[in-house]
Amino acid sequence: MRRGNRPAQASGQRPRFWGRHAVLASLANPARTVRKLWGTREALARLDLPPVLPVVYADVADLGRMVPIDAPH
Repeated sequence: MRRGNRPAQASGQRPRFWGRHAVLASLANPARTVRKLWGTREALARLDLPPVLPVVYADVADLGRMVPIDAPH
């Protein structure tokens, strides 16, 4: 564990993307399978998401704890 009880790496083998531009690029990639999308209500409201995409609403602090400290965004 590192500062703030955040792991140095995300759990599991699936990548997690952090930040608007990285997430939008990932969503636009037809070769990528989107399993779940976490975001704030405000940020997700600005996206045109397909209704079948599983969405989890979270606050900024919760989202920050989900990704490694050195995660690019």
